[in-house]
Amino acid sequence: MLDFKDGVFLILGQNGAGKSSLLEAIVFSLYGVGVRYGKRSPLDYVRSGADHCQVKFSFLRGGKKYEVVRRVRTKDRSSEAVLFVNDRILASQRSLVDEKLKEIMGASYESFTSTFFLPQGMVSSLLTATRSKINDIVFDVLFEKKKLAKVIEKVNDAFKDAQRDRDELLRKVNEMKDEIERLDSHIKETPLDLLESEIKNLDRQISSKEEELKSVERDLQMHSQIDSLEKMLRSKVDERKTLLILLEEERKISSAKSLELPYRELLHASESLKKVESNIEKLQVNRSKIQQELQRLEEEIQKANFEASQCDITIQKVQEELERLSRIDEQCEQLVERSSNLKERRTMLEQHLQNRKQDLEKTTRRIQEKKKEHVELERELNSLIEEFERVKSSAVLWMADQIAEELQDGDRCPVCGGTYKKRSVGKFEYDLEKYKQIRETIEKLKEKRAQILTELENLSETDRKLNEEFTAVQQQLRQIELEEGQISQKLNELGYTPQIKKKLREINVQLQKLLMKKSALAADVSKKEATKQQLQLRLKELEEDLKALFEEQKELTSRRQSVENELLLSLTKIGMDFETFKQYVVKDLPAVSAQERLSRIDAEIGQLESQIEQLKGSVKKSREECQRMERSLRQELEVLKNQRDQKINRRAIVKHFMERKEELSKQLEKLQERFEEARKLSSILSMVRETLAAREFQSYVANTVLSEIVEHANHLLDFLTDGRFSLSIDDSGFVVRDGIVKRDANGLSGGEKTLVSIALAMSIAEQATGEMEAFFIDEGFSSLDSDNKLKVADALKRLERLNKVIGFVTHEPEFADYFDRKLIVEKGGKLRWT
Repeated sequence: MLDFKDGVFLILGQNGAGKSSLLEAIVFSLYGVGVRYGKRSPLDYVRSGADHCQVKFSFLRGGKKYEVVRRVRTKDRSSEAVLFVNDRILASQRSLVDEKLKEIMGASYESFTSTFFLPQGMVSSLLTATRSKINDIVFDVLFEKKKLAKVIEKVNDAFKDAQRDRDELLRKVNEMKDEIERLDSHIKETPLDLLESEIKNLDRQISSKEEELKSVERDLQMHSQIDSLEKMLRSKVDERKTLLILLEEERKISSAKSLELPYRELLHASESLKKVESNIEKLQVNRSKIQQELQRLEEEIQKANFEASQCDITIQKVQEELERLSRIDEQCEQLVERSSNLKERRTMLEQHLQNRKQDLEKTTRRIQEKKKEHVELERELNSLIEEFERVKSSAVLWMADQIAEELQDGDRCPVCGGTYKKRSVGKFEYDLEKYKQIRETIEKLKEKRAQILTELENLSETDRKLNEEFTAVQQQLRQIELEEGQISQKLNELGYTPQIKKKLREINVQLQKLLMKKSALAADVSKKEATKQQLQLRLKELEEDLKALFEEQKELTSRRQSVENELLLSLTKIGMDFETFKQYVVKDLPAVSAQERLSRIDAEIGQLESQIEQLKGSVKKSREECQRMERSLRQELEVLKNQRDQKINRRAIVKHFMERKEELSKQLEKLQERFEEARKLSSILSMVRETLAAREFQSYVANTVLSEIVEHANHLLDFLTDGRFSLSIDDSGFVVRDGIVKRDANGLSGGEKTLVSIALAMSIAEQATGEMEAFFIDEGFSSLDSDNKLKVADALKRLERLNKVIGFVTHEPEFADYFDRKLIVEKGGKLRWT
């Protein structure tokens, strides 16, 4: 991963180290094509023998972080691309990625490689370009065609808006004129003075009909008054009948009220008798309850005494059982303790026996496995020994041949000790490594066999010891089981059970409960005897109270009978039975008697009859005739009012039309003024649009920008060439002046062309501040001499103030000494900053 920071630096390395490949990767990542292979297949970038290549390039643009990843595969001959913005995918199709990057960069591939990125061998491409290509680069990189396009687009949008406003205003003017004409035709259709005259005539007719209607309504009102008075008369007659009935009722009430005093005395006697009878009934109920309670207490006392005697018997039996079990527990205590110890010992031995059994099984499995392994090892060893014997004779011959090669004629043989006689032997080929390998393998297998046999011997010894231990533990278990049987038999003879302790505790608890129950029963009997005595005293008091109440009841009954006989005799005299008397005696006489009200009603009836006769004499038409006339007049009035309302509405509409016409006439005048302004604006914008699209305007803009570039480049050339060279621009392109002589750029020497091209490129880099944040030159200095290299280096270092990423590729160590920051590129793809 390589990170470029703002500032001037040098990319240094030997030829073929990959310096230009770094810049080639940048161009390829941005435009999908490089400088070296142009627009040929991207497969040319895949290294021979590799199945793919990939480049990832991140850069900042407009305050956003962009990252493009391009991958080329040889297997399916595909080329992929993904573009990220702020770590989010912006495009993932190659064509879409290329389109988005072109928008982001704001410069075409040709413009980029002619200004901000000067590839190897193409430093002077802009200097020697035609004027049309120079203009294209100016608009693409410096002035930016898209900025001019945006200006033209905004002017076009403004022109379209102005045209739209003009057309809209014209439409509104025409619509408003049409509406005024429609309003004028409506106004002329119904004149306003004719409507006023018709409305006044209808008002007069309505007034006449309303007077006639009022006269008829007055007659109807009189008929309604007659009906109301007749209804009141009928009501008064009905009320008189009711008063005659009330008059009879008042007579009966008055007669009943005369006997109210003896009736009240009878009621008082009856109430007193009822109270006494009620008290007697209550006392009898209480006496019955007390008797029942006494009976219940007697039964409970007998039951409690019986339970107490039964409790004594049970206590005696429990005490005897407790003594018997205690004796058995004492006799068996030592035997039980011995049995518990034996049980623990047996459990421990059974667990130990199980462990030994598992160990035996494991040892047996291990012995079988080792025996199987030993058999397989023996088979493999025998096979290798056979093979070793086959190659052993060949190995001896080969060794003898090797020794013979080292001996000279007459030397002593180190094997047999004889004198060696040099002779010619054929070259013997032998695989000594295989011989050594087989021998080493045989030795290793023999060692492993010895190890397995040792392990088998150890496992057999372990198996023997485990079997002996297993047998000893089984004998101990049998002895323990025999002793446990003897102890169990003796305990059974003594009557012992394992639950004897629990049973002793339960019997003790039972005994305590029985003693507590006996005490509670005695206390309960004592308490109930006391309650019994209290109830007997209360029963005696009730008998005395009942006796007194019976005597009072007899006296009150006699008195009530006497009063009742006297009242019935008086009722017979006034001709009223007792039930009717009770209904009327409770009623009260009204404040105003029925007789007085009857007199008033008779007077009111006479007055109403007089009023009715008077009203009937005043009415000339019948009710039916008046109602018919009323309906007819109302219908005529409704028709006349509807006609008048229609005329009034029409008058309002005509007035509204006249007001609307006047309002629209004023609006039309203002709208025509606005339309004229919109028409003028549309004409002006049309002329501006045509001017911006004209070639002369674009040439003017290009000349303005290029004059600034040339002026700044001449300042640099004045420094680099001591005032010898300068630049100018004409219709054919850049013109180089050598003093006062014009020279074709292609006619300059390599060093001269490089100086002028670098001055032009540096001028564009400074003028393009803000347009592109990087500037690279690839191998453009090799044709310069030492003095010019020093001047160019000094000028290039001044670009530090631009706060751009500015890099220069070279392989000349001499030129590298002029720069502080260097990126060293070494063969094999190694990079380092110094």
